[in-house]
Amino acid sequence: MKNLAFLHETLPGFTGNLKTVTKDFKVWEIDPNGVVCGQQSNDKLQVKTATSEERDISSDIQKKLPEPVCNDDLNIKNHNVVDTDVEASFKHDETWCLKHLRQNLSQPSDLLHSYATKVLNDENPAESLDLGIFEDKSERTVLHKCIRFVYPQLSSETLDKVNIIVKPCQVFAAFKDLLGRERTSSFLQFAFVTSREEIQTEYNLTGDFDKATRRSIHFAIDKHFGRLFVAKTKPNFKNPSETRIEVRPRPKTCKEKRNKQFCKFVLHKIDTETLEAIHQLSKCFNLRPHCFSYAGLKDKKAETWQYMTVEGINSASLTKLSTKLPENLRVYDVTETSSHIQRGQLAGNRFSITIRNVRELSPERSAYDATMSDELYSLQLKQLIHDSISHNETKGFINYFGPQRFGRQLSEVIDRSVNATYEASSIGLAILKKDFKKSVEILLRPNDFSDKCDKLSKVDEAKRLFQETGDIEGTLALMPKHKSREVAVLRALRRFRSDVTKPNRKRRHEDSNTPTTQDKNVIGVTSSTKENVQCVTMRVDDVKVPMTSLINDVTKQDAYMKALLSLPHSAIMLYVHAYCSHVWNHVADDRVRRYGYRVVEGDLVQSDSGVLSRDQVHVVTPHDVANKSFAPSDIVLPLPGNKVTNPPNLAETYHKLLTADGIDTSPQGGAFNVNQLKVRVPGTNRKLFQFPSNVSFNLKRSDDRIQLDSTDDTDVVGSNPTRDGCDVKVNFDLPSSCYATSVLRELSHGGVASW
Repeated sequence: MKNLAFLHETLPGFTGNLKTVTKDFKVWEIDPNGVVCGQQSNDKLQVKTATSEERDISSDIQKKLPEPVCNDDLNIKNHNVVDTDVEASFKHDETWCLKHLRQNLSQPSDLLHSYATKVLNDENPAESLDLGIFEDKSERTVLHKCIRFVYPQLSSETLDKVNIIVKPCQVFAAFKDLLGRERTSSFLQFAFVTSREEIQTEYNLTGDFDKATRRSIHFAIDKHFGRLFVAKTKPNFKNPSETRIEVRPRPKTCKEKRNKQFCKFVLHKIDTETLEAIHQLSKCFNLRPHCFSYAGLKDKKAETWQYMTVEGINSASLTKLSTKLPENLRVYDVTETSSHIQRGQLAGNRFSITIRNVRELSPERSAYDATMSDELYSLQLKQLIHDSISHNETKGFINYFGPQRFGRQLSEVIDRSVNATYEASSIGLAILKKDFKKSVEILLRPNDFSDKCDKLSKVDEAKRLFQETGDIEGTLALMPKHKSREVAVLRALRRFRSDVTKPNRKRRHEDSNTPTTQDKNVIGVTSSTKENVQCVTMRVDDVKVPMTSLINDVTKQDAYMKALLSLPHSAIMLYVHAYCSHVWNHVADDRVRRYGYRVVEGDLVQSDSGVLSRDQVHVVTPHDVANKSFAPSDIVLPLPGNKVTNPPNLAETYHKLLTADGIDTSPQGGAFNVNQLKVRVPGTNRKLFQFPSNVSFNLKRSDDRIQLDSTDDTDVVGSNPTRDGCDVKVNFDLPSSCYATSVLRELSHGGVASW
């Protein structure tokens, strides 16, 4: 983080201490409706999005809280607003559909009919037909239904959010040879339209099908509609000479059948990781950790409020048991609901951060004079912070992942990589390389700076014992129980391989002249069992030798893999995403250093304010640059994964960073799939620049001549009664997945240190 680029290089910046005490850093989650968790329900987030480089700078940084807004005011574009009346008007009647197409298509409906006829008769039509632009989402939905109902041989798509095109339907072509035109059209009307609206709940395919044809029909239905329908061959009592294939919606699983009830509550935690808090909650409520769901992870060294849901317990029991929680956790506002919170289901977060002992970063870069009065000094410092905030509100900040994403920094670089210099990302890299042994070793590695400490912490003392002796029992006895991941891994190692870290002893063979695996190549294995390794032998130049050593190595690898599997899947994915985030930071740094705050050819952009889909991105062309079609706020960079498209102007940067870490970037490499741990990383897009909103700040001198707001009751820790130090309280809102530490880094020009 220290060497990454800044967006505003000309600002002088300031220094200060962050997270001096836990309550200096407060975070409130904001739900999708704009309600701030843990605050009054009418205190809502006003989402701020930037659409161009030219933005008005507010003359008053200290803004008032926004008035309550309804959902329709949250930057919803007109073409995304659904008119339910228009959708309800759709009728499953061919005459009505044809009339609707004639009245609403910008292209003559005769062109669509002619194109559909050519597709039906295999007359080599054009690859696609453009039907025009339709701003209203509900109107597009009805048009899609009409096209599907009248012309099953066509498939329709929406491009660039508003443009509808049609092209030949590959599913129709697959069924036409098996069922013929008429039956295929009728079946696809059922599959695409009527069954999905529960107007028709079953469909019967009848005909004189032989066994091979029936098998092909079953295979085609399973291939194209396997998740929706199940097909069975049934006797046809009406006409025994024909076969009947019954197609029904696939039965719901046991989980879907159950009418689940969830409890939603507000979790207030202090100085605790979100996953560790879930571990403590699960023990208190006697539930599994996977029963809890949350919208996002919150900082550890902070006081945070967030929404959670849990299944398997009613509200009365939850409220009663929550009184037994430790002091660092509080649960309140418990209600029952029929759905659980999904990951990413939040609008953003509200922050209130106190920075201690603030002063100018570099006197030679500022206009400060050592002889100026205290009053003038205070005004100058306030103006400096005002200017920094104004720049951040105008042009935003580089949307780096914060240092808390990566865990503690290692004193040495793992694998000589330029990216994996932090614990979490190093573990993630080892997992992607399927080096499970190294992943566990990094997790159980003591703090590299502990040698300089007079007294080791309990965690470092336990890890040091494991590193030096491999004593799992002794390490477990020393390891604090709140370190749930380390405890889980140690217990798994004890269960599957207690001597996994001990060096292999030399084993003597009966025949001292028997060659070893280091001398000869292994030709083949003659027999093996899972339990008794003594009967396992390998053939080395036609001489049988014990494979005990080889089996021990394999067993160790399995033990490390099973140790990782003892962790919650969310924790494993957290490590992998940490590595991907670290790569993203370095790509963003390279992008800003090369091109700065402007759109250039080869950038990936996405101007829609909704979800950053992997498929809905646009590569900037010279024409786009000349016409200024996109703003810097539209630029996105992909997080590495199997299904993302890298921007052409940064493809070499991605390739260089990943290959340096030993990651295969070829399409066939599958580097971001680790089947043993059920890890799948498709990748996603992330905005390069983001913008804080509702920003305000206040100053407080240690001599109390400059006051914070009257509600601040935190103790000043480490303040100096001289003019060189004052405290600053900053309040702002951020969209989801943005880091306040990245905002403060840009504001202070790297002068604020959190640890």
